[in-house]
Amino acid sequence: MENQLRLQIDEGDWIRPAWERALQRAERRLGREAIQTWLRDAHPVSFKEGVLVIAAPNGTARDWIEKKYGRALAEVFGEEQPAAQPVAVRVVVDAQAKPRRDRPRRPEPESEPPPRRIPASGLFAPIPLNDKYTFENFVVGHSNRFAHAAAMAVSERPGRHYNPLFIYGGVGLGKTHLLQAIGHRLLEANPRARVAYISGEMFTAHFITSLRESREEEFRRAYRSVEIWLVDDIQFIADKTSTKQEFFHTFNELYLTNRQVVLAADRPPKELRLMEDRLRSRLEAGLMAEIGPPDLETRVAILERRARAERVEVPTDVLLHLAAAIESNVRVLEATLIRLLALASLSRAPVDVALAERALQAFRVTAARGPLTAEEVRRAVCEHFSVSESDLLSDRRDKRTSRARQVAMYLLRAHSQCSLVEIGASLGGKSHSTVLYGCQALEKAMRDDPALAAEVRRLGARLLEGPAHS
Repeated sequence: MENQLRLQIDEGDWIRPAWERALQRAERRLGREAIQTWLRDAHPVSFKEGVLVIAAPNGTARDWIEKKYGRALAEVFGEEQPAAQPVAVRVVVDAQAKPRRDRPRRPEPESEPPPRRIPASGLFAPIPLNDKYTFENFVVGHSNRFAHAAAMAVSERPGRHYNPLFIYGGVGLGKTHLLQAIGHRLLEANPRARVAYISGEMFTAHFITSLRESREEEFRRAYRSVEIWLVDDIQFIADKTSTKQEFFHTFNELYLTNRQVVLAADRPPKELRLMEDRLRSRLEAGLMAEIGPPDLETRVAILERRARAERVEVPTDVLLHLAAAIESNVRVLEATLIRLLALASLSRAPVDVALAERALQAFRVTAARGPLTAEEVRRAVCEHFSVSESDLLSDRRDKRTSRARQVAMYLLRAHSQCSLVEIGASLGGKSHSTVLYGCQALEKAMRDDPALAAEVRRLGARLLEGPAHS
């Protein structure tokens, strides 16, 4: 096997520099850790008829590269070809592969966890944490102070105090932020910690997949091997009998072995009436922390912080006007500020109270007429980026189509009632993890590129101010 692999490389020495250049491009997209951990000990074997064959040192590395990085490698290697031809990637095992001599040998992939915060199989991998959701970015006020303090305590001594911790409150008040902040703080203290953040919806989807594909044992290993389990929106599983049973057994395994469990829902355990009594009693035996609607001062502080993140200055009277008008949902509060900035960019008008009232009016109209639909967003995005709907729904990954798809995901997540799974289905059957990654990638690009941020805001504003829909 080794002689055959080496012979193919010798016949095409050009492939090595092309591979190195492709890795440099991939590093900007995948991150240095992914390259150093998984791809530096892999090597190119051949490139024939549009198929790039890569040799990995073992089966674990082969499977991980194929599942997580195959598409990105195909794209960046294709850009090295004269006509930027489409490329397919196939990964084989070369057990005799030696690590590069120009750097110290790294442990083989079995001895290191996958890049940051994924403690299990790719199929049952948890949701990546959002870099914005940290304790440093959380605005503390009277309504959330207790929940914030409890989350901080858990992040400092996981599994020892307040286990389980149950955070509950209405939509858009900061439950997700606190759960992910715990994950970030624990990973800062121990980057190898096996932290898993999921949603009730994801747990259900993974459980159904495991049943359909007869992979129940893999599912259980994935979920029961974590050290910190952060579960959002558990009310989603309250009416699903089989899922409730599996959830209880997973919870019980982690709880009895002193691994930290933090759960969040839109209501306290006693109101989750379809939840099993044995699970509800366990939840009530832990610490329960409610998050209520923020007071006026906290709402203003939230708007100030968001404005700083958007690199704009908003007059205090404008912030007060917005904060006084929206009392119960932080997510809507921030969305209205973004809409205000979009209106200012569209009309080249000053950011003042009159413009803030226009932004609020758009919110009131949107609330009255209902959220955006996937069809509306697809149509607007395709027109704006000059891409066809068939391309948007396909697996095409050229720059224009990928950006249009990310914008559609972002707008649907921000202005519709679709779940991640539903957004993915409306965009050609993409997975919920692909949707989440696309939204986060666009958010980062918008932070780095104010012109792009303004463009996305303007498109969102046009959609929200367009004709009412049923």
